[in-house]
Amino acid sequence: CGSARAVIETTAGLRERGFSKDNFDINLLDKDNQALEISQIVIGENGLGDYKINFFLDKIRNFDQYLGGQAPDVVEMVGVLDYLNDEKAIEIFKKIKDNLSDKGFFVTANIKNNIETKFVNNTIQWPMIYREPEDLIRVLLAAGFEKEKIKILIEPLNIHIVAVCQK
Repeated sequence: CGSARAVIETTAGLRERGFSKDNFDINLLDKDNQALEISQIVIGENGLGDYKINFFLDKIRNFDQYLGGQAPDVVEMVGVLDYLNDEKAIEIFKKIKDNLSDKGFFVTANIKNNIETKFVNNTIQWPMIYREPEDLIRVLLAAGFEKEKIKILIEPLNIHIVAVCQK
């Protein structure tokens, strides 16, 4: 989940539009306890302390162990794919697709080759897996998502690809 800022701020925005806290079950999973602690701070900053939000310390590949028999309507996985090779990404994407509700959505993102790539690779030696839109689509298709149910967005700085996939 990292800080889960996008999920938390979106939930706060929906609350402002009249959605009840009873409409949400939020599960946040990260392998780094510090990330979970930061998400708790963000939850407090957004006034969601009384929402049902569960925290799990584990690797993403084990997320399905924490669903409690529920099929999520939305799974958001941003900031992880940049470090997963195609084989691991496909394995996790398949598991996500299999566990989504019938019309559920999966949102993910990947860094693409950009102006900072050489600096990141050569100077700070931060290994990342860069994908172009067609690469991300290929991985999603290999995991079983249907092409007509995948929407690809590229953010304005042309650094990140966002995929929104419906089951």
